[in-house]
Amino acid sequence: MVIRRRLAARAGRNRGRLIVIGFLALLGAIASIALYTLSPRGGGAGSGGSPPQPPGGPRGEPVGGSSFADEFVIKESPWRGRLTTLGVLIVAAVVAGVSVYAFLLRDDEETTRPTEEFAVGRATINANLIVSGVADAQLISDLTFRSTGKVDEINVEVGDVVQEGDVLAALEADELDNAVAAAEASLAASQARLQLLLEGATDAELAQANQNVIQAQVAFDNAQRALDDLFDGPTDIQLTSEQQAMVSAETALNQAMRDRQRLIDGPSAAEIASANQVVISAQASFDQAQRDRQSLLDGPSAAQIAQADQAVAASQAALNQAERALQTLLDGPTAAQLASAQQAVASAEANLANAESTLDQLTSGPDSAQLAAAQAQVQSAEQAVENAESAVDNAENNVNAARSSVLAAGAAFCNLAPGEPACNPLSVPLSIGEVDDLLDLLGDPGTDPSLFSPINAFIQANSGYLASLNALSSAEGALGTAEAALDAAEASLDALLEGPTPQQVDAAEAAVEAAERSLETAELNLQTLLDGPDADDLANAQDAVASAQAAFFSAVATRNDLVGGPDADDMARVDAAIRSAQAVLATAIANQEDLLEGADDADFARADDAVRQARAGLEAAEARLNDLLDDPESDDVDAAEDQERIAEIAITAANAVLDETERGAREPQIAQEEANVRSAQLNVEAARIRLRQAQIISPFNGTVAAVNITPGEFASAAPTAAPIVLLTPDAIVLNMQIGETDYPSVELDQTGIALFDALPGRPFPFRVIERGLAPSSSQGVVTYDVKAAIIIPPDTQGPSPGMSANGQIVTSSRADVLAIPPRAIRRSGGDQVVDLLQNGTTVERVVVTGASDTNNVEIVEGLEEGDVIVIPLLVTAGGEDEPDPTLPAGIR
Repeated sequence: MVIRRRLAARAGRNRGRLIVIGFLALLGAIASIALYTLSPRGGGAGSGGSPPQPPGGPRGEPVGGSSFADEFVIKESPWRGRLTTLGVLIVAAVVAGVSVYAFLLRDDEETTRPTEEFAVGRATINANLIVSGVADAQLISDLTFRSTGKVDEINVEVGDVVQEGDVLAALEADELDNAVAAAEASLAASQARLQLLLEGATDAELAQANQNVIQAQVAFDNAQRALDDLFDGPTDIQLTSEQQAMVSAETALNQAMRDRQRLIDGPSAAEIASANQVVISAQASFDQAQRDRQSLLDGPSAAQIAQADQAVAASQAALNQAERALQTLLDGPTAAQLASAQQAVASAEANLANAESTLDQLTSGPDSAQLAAAQAQVQSAEQAVENAESAVDNAENNVNAARSSVLAAGAAFCNLAPGEPACNPLSVPLSIGEVDDLLDLLGDPGTDPSLFSPINAFIQANSGYLASLNALSSAEGALGTAEAALDAAEASLDALLEGPTPQQVDAAEAAVEAAERSLETAELNLQTLLDGPDADDLANAQDAVASAQAAFFSAVATRNDLVGGPDADDMARVDAAIRSAQAVLATAIANQEDLLEGADDADFARADDAVRQARAGLEAAEARLNDLLDDPESDDVDAAEDQERIAEIAITAANAVLDETERGAREPQIAQEEANVRSAQLNVEAARIRLRQAQIISPFNGTVAAVNITPGEFASAAPTAAPIVLLTPDAIVLNMQIGETDYPSVELDQTGIALFDALPGRPFPFRVIERGLAPSSSQGVVTYDVKAAIIIPPDTQGPSPGMSANGQIVTSSRADVLAIPPRAIRRSGGDQVVDLLQNGTTVERVVVTGASDTNNVEIVEGLEEGDVIVIPLLVTAGGEDEPDPTLPAGIR
């Protein structure tokens, strides 16, 4: 810098000399022109001849008289021009002398400048790269929803400071919340099952396994006895029981048919009166329950205590009666018992008459009401078939549309991630493993966020396709059921039109025969009663005595409780009785209303079901009776032997289960349950991911820069403007572009300093945090992007995003080298020299320099540490010392 300034001073002095010489030449030219102009020429003033003579005589006298013009002839002195020229030359000589003194005679004089002595020492020299850039937030993110829906809540405003993980906005997601809760519940259940496997069998499970072994042994014994019974044939009791079962089945069938006929005929006056009576009775029970509660609160009255005493006495009487009945049984049947048996015989005779009446109705043919009901059932079944066929067509259309949707979603995903298993090849529906892979991608932090929406769309489209397939299957099943119902209705109508078949007549005749057998059974029971009680009768009587004793003790306890006053349990019981009575009343009212409204299709359907079930029960009872009456067939014997073998195998299996229970769970079972837990965990994570996709969650600590949504509007996964913009105003980076020649010298963690135009006088240090690898070219100039983190001191206003800055990057550093200021070096010929102070005298010393920066130049040769050099001080225009710059030249 000193050398450049001295060269500039010398050039200025030479330029001044040339100006003076040119000025003197100009003055000389002017003087020559003046001498030439003012000197006498010819007869003019300043010439070498005689002066001009006026007209007339030689002395100027007028010739032939004077004129007016002659009076005004100027008479000029010949020395006037010479004196003027001499004055001009004198002035020019003075100016030239002053100029020569000022510019030439003082040229060799040295301007005296202040100097300072500087001791040569060591310093660190940094090589700097001058850069420029623009400030930006270190983190800035356009936050969007990953699913579509209506905006439910917005929790931030512009300028709010948020923390990482805060929910900034959310869509309506009740179903997603429920899905998360369901997945968590499934996970808890899986974890509980795994824990049970790891803990091993409990005492209760061991006891159950032992019980299963005992039950298997009992089943084996029963199978052996059944096989023996098969060879021995049926006993009289079995025949009687099966005959009674068939009679009961016939009675149930007749009752079901009568119930159906009553539905067709509508409620009778007696039924309506009965329903009204039930309602009245229920209302009375409800009122009584309320009175009982109030009575319980009021305390027992003398009448209640008397009633309780009466109940105790009655239970005591019942106990005495049961004991007498036992004794009577031991003593033999009484006349009343014989009368009851005779009554049973009479009832059986009545059933026989009903069966014969049914046979007569069957052979007489259907009436008009039965035909109309059958035709109406056929029409209803045909309508149901048409509706089912329409539902199947709609389900098939939905399947085709869902398949197209899942293929489109799969293609969109596979275009972005062609290497995924679900894309090789792309087939629908997806397998469970492919769905798990997609869910793993959603839960993987390394997954590209742009894949989240295609993955969700792919999974949802696949779920929709599976749902449409299930709906098609259900519709086809419903169609099959409707067609079967139509076939049954048409068959019933055809059966009515064709009249009873021989099989139906045979069945009615069989019912008559069954009634006859029931009569025989009643007569057999009467005879059994006459023959005296057996062991079962005695046991039943003893049970009755025990029941009477229990009733007696209960009556005593009830009396004691009544006298002792109501407790919490008593109040709970009466409240329960009130609720029960209220429910019975509501049911009675509903039944009354239903009865008055008449039978509907559901009632007829239930009646038809009851008839079919009763007919099936009758057929089953007949089959069982026939099986008992017939000799055992080889198939029956084989089946009984098979049952015996199965029971024996069941014993072995029960023992194996017992052994396994005692041993504990096997490794494959534990592994399977662990896999179930893992699957449940993935389901929970997937549900949570779907929930998070309906939320905007802050990915880092920052400040809200923009909010572009409002509650209630519909938000999409690909909006034109980001719903929320988040940035870090306190974490600022400097984005710079480095030329291709400077790019190799820039490394990560290099430091530098920057000055922003909007914040003059505030240097901010920075550190390189990112070197772009992709070059960009503009008009043949290749540059690379470099990013640096700005370091903002505490309590200091930092730059804002968008501010421009200039700065420098320290690209290399040489530490502990000999260094002097650059202004100490000047040029002397082709050498670099400094003024070295030796013994009080300044001498020139040639030096060899190395690296340099703004403040220091490395000295390779010529000086030693501790040498003292003399250097000029930098002065400003006002004469004050100029401080050393702290930034490179050009940075302001």
